Amino acid sequence: GDGGERWVTVQPLSDAILVLLADQTEMLR
Repeated sequence: GDGGERWVTVQPLSDAILVLLADQTEMLR
């Protein structure tokens, strides 16, 4: 149960990081 709960917390965070990285690459272009 511990690992599953942690993944639920990490998933939205990684999604936000991907969005931020995409925005940065757009600006670099």
